Amino acid sequence: MEINDEEGDAKTEFYKYGEAIGLKINDLQRLMCLAKKHCESIAPKPVVEERMVIHSSSFGNNLKNIPNSIPMKLLSEVQAQSNHGQTLSGLNSRGGLGILEMLDNLNSRRLTRRPETQDDVNELNAFVSSSQIKHVVDQWTSVDEGMPDKKGYYLTVIDEDIASSRHGSVEIQECYEAVKDKSMVLKFQDYVLYWMPKPEPPAKK
Repeated sequence: MEINDEEGDAKTEFYKYGEAIGLKINDLQRLMCLAKKHCESIAPKPVVEERMVIHSSSFGNNLKNIPNSIPMKLLSEVQAQSNHGQTLSGLNSRGGLGILEMLDNLNSRRLTRRPETQDDVNELNAFVSSSQIKHVVDQWTSVDEGMPDKKGYYLTVIDEDIASSRHGSVEIQECYEAVKDKSMVLKFQDYVLYWMPKPEPPAKK
């Protein structure tokens, strides 16, 4: 395993300090191992979105644009128990739900007994798309509602009546410190209407 210069320097300093206080090399190596395991245990774990897979039976009807899965959070646990007598996780482990079964769950209705159609696929895709749009909209904060906790650069929506930008355009703008009523406050330029934290860049593949 490669060790970068910074990590190598820290490791060297660790061993020097250990030797200075009378610890043996084996003890130092064990302490280093335990410290690494502890750091790994408390490090934030990446959040993986749970998804409900589309049952294989839905792919045999010559329908187009069928998604492989949808976000699990869109589905109702209560409706899953009512319609199937199982949890969502249990249904997922047994092959997932058919398109019509998903629509029944999303619309809080009892199971529909009929063949699936292209309209069902279109309805499911539209439901998922609208929920994703709502999720993004819910992340925006109006400058009238509040400012970020710290200065820096944020994703913002610009007002065309004040700035020359196209209305509704999204830009990176700085939230900076300014004097207001003899105290320091955080603010954006006057043409910023909404803000949200910048999303993380995609993981390298």
